[in-house]
Amino acid sequence: MEGFLVGAPLENSWGPNVWVPPAGHAVTEPELVRDLYAAAAERWVADGCTSHYAIVPATDEALVDAWFRLGFGHQHVHAIREVPEPDNDEAGGDGLAIRPARRDDLVALARLDLALSEHQRLSPVFSRMPIPSLEEVRAALDEDFDDERFTTFVAEHDGEVIGSAIGCAIEVSSTHTSLTLPRVRRSSGLRPSFPSAAAPARVGCLASAFSSGRATRAIRTSSPTGT
Repeated sequence: MEGFLVGAPLENSWGPNVWVPPAGHAVTEPELVRDLYAAAAERWVADGCTSHYAIVPATDEALVDAWFRLGFGHQHVHAIREVPEPDNDEAGGDGLAIRPARRDDLVALARLDLALSEHQRLSPVFSRMPIPSLEEVRAALDEDFDDERFTTFVAEHDGEVIGSAIGCAIEVSSTHTSLTLPRVRRSSGLRPSFPSAAAPARVGCLASAFSSGRATRAIRTSSPTGT
């Protein structure tokens, strides 16, 4: 075998889509992925799946280049990093503080949750994904707020919630499944809207340290691309 490529659709919010997951392709020579995609895409388009996405190892520059020359572009970056030593100083400079989320933060968290979707509706992304209402997002957050599988921290700047991070067990995370499940114990996610450069690093490190039990020993990156 010289290579393989498989893809499957995700939820309908992505439109008529097919995703090539992290373990969805491998080739002995990067150029082979172009022929594999050409053969697979013919069937996908015939089935009505016209939006295609692939998650590609960012460390393999030749493979990334082969996908780019198929017309794909850089959309996201996924990463895993070692957990830093805990920082007990939760107060940052310029009025920045990191703390656990409270239920009275739900409206602010809902606004942050919508910020990325609203931004991606703009140029150059032109996302077609539907955007829920603020109340729908707040209600969903409220329903899950007491779920002990997840822990939320917020970044607060001069009393205003400007960002958040969520930590959970890696087995719960939908990002890492099947063959892509790394040998780590915890995962975390970040929401956007950080006016201070220090905010994402501090809130992310705090969530990672809490949720990982300082057990992470792997670093992995990948670049999803989409047309």
